[in-house]
Amino acid sequence: MFLGISILGCNSKKNNNFHISEDYVKISNNGNVVVEQWYVDPEVALDVIEVECKKKVNDIILSTENKAMKFSVKSGDTIEFYMIKKQKDSALTRIVGIKPILNFTEDYINANKNKISVAIPEVSELANILIALHKDATKDRYMTDSSTKYYERVKTYFEPYLDHPIMDTIQKYVNGLRYIESVNDSLFSNESYSYYYSLKMNACAFEFTSDNTIRNQGFVRDMAYSWNAFNAMKDSLLIEDFAKTSNFRAFYKSEQDYYTKLIEDYKSLNPIDVMKQWLDQKFGFTYDNFTIYFSPLVSGSHAAQNFEDNDFKQTIMFIAKSKSNDTISPIQNSIGDSRVVFTEIDHNYVNPTSDKYLKEIDIAFADKTKWAKGAVMETYTNAYQIFNEYMTFGMFSLYVYDIYGSEELEMFLSKMEHLMEDLRGFYRFKAFNQKLLDIHKKQPDMDINNLYKIILDWSKQAEFSE
Repeated sequence: MFLGISILGCNSKKNNNFHISEDYVKISNNGNVVVEQWYVDPEVALDVIEVECKKKVNDIILSTENKAMKFSVKSGDTIEFYMIKKQKDSALTRIVGIKPILNFTEDYINANKNKISVAIPEVSELANILIALHKDATKDRYMTDSSTKYYERVKTYFEPYLDHPIMDTIQKYVNGLRYIESVNDSLFSNESYSYYYSLKMNACAFEFTSDNTIRNQGFVRDMAYSWNAFNAMKDSLLIEDFAKTSNFRAFYKSEQDYYTKLIEDYKSLNPIDVMKQWLDQKFGFTYDNFTIYFSPLVSGSHAAQNFEDNDFKQTIMFIAKSKSNDTISPIQNSIGDSRVVFTEIDHNYVNPTSDKYLKEIDIAFADKTKWAKGAVMETYTNAYQIFNEYMTFGMFSLYVYDIYGSEELEMFLSKMEHLMEDLRGFYRFKAFNQKLLDIHKKQPDMDINNLYKIILDWSKQAEFSE
């Protein structure tokens, strides 16, 4: 039943409250579901929901199983209201109408159809350099890889320009460094990471023009859509001025041999085409384009996005460079390196499939402390997110088993289990993963939906000894 409340350009915080009894709402835009589960979090000072306005007036509906609220939104509109959860907790929420973020033209589609690309984009590298120049960059090793000679070259070259105003902006948004006992390391705040992702991802949508200005290419207006309340490239003019003042483009050009070698190494260690073929077959759908963006300065902070417009589906991964280990075999090197990009690519298959099993996931992973502990729960705050991380890494085990065989998988598994359980805090991963593998080994061609049902039923009933 829809309440049919129509609000246009309303800024009221009192008269249009939405009372719900659930933790999540579904968000629809002009009849299309854009978010299956939006977590209503009263502890967040302001929840911002950006909605694309492809029409002059757009019907935005927030709904639960038995209740809904409708908003009429134009591009540029800002609507604030409270979502009242379970009659007691108030979550201040803002709906913002934005212009469409995608414009996949016929020329763009023809140039990218059925292609896999790997690149170190120029403006993106500029953004990563700005983060690496942060005064505390070496203290958070998950955000910036400061262990390389390349990092030292960056520090040396750009040291004369640390007083540029853009560095004040970086310091403003990247802060809150604190020690996290569960990972035995220091990390910047979650808000800092949101800004970091927004900056480095959105920078990939920009390029230098012939007159050395920075402009969005126009195909994807916001590559980090939903990762932050604002697009960090809002400061593109200031970033552009830093590039001109420091002669960044000369530095980038001088490093081309290094970048080219990194891209060649990446392609040799990561058989993206094999991953794509396996995932397409296992999940029963595909993407028209895979694009991998990385930087020598990215450490362990990875992301993935997928976009669809004009019947063209593209998935983009933002990750770290390849790392090779001379003490292990070429196959183990490939498996270890592939894990990084596979578990980002895989989210583009796992998440849409999980959207069909929201109720089952909520039941099976209702007790979040049964599946995760420590700092990871600050980032993975609900059952859906935790399950997707288990499933994404679990699917990599199935991929390795199918492509490389059981012996190679067994040689690698302890490393991934250590990463997931001891370093990240998903401390039931080994049991979950072994169950997933057992199911797959018995029926390797099982339909993905049946696999989901079996593993979720097992997760509901699983009991663990401490």
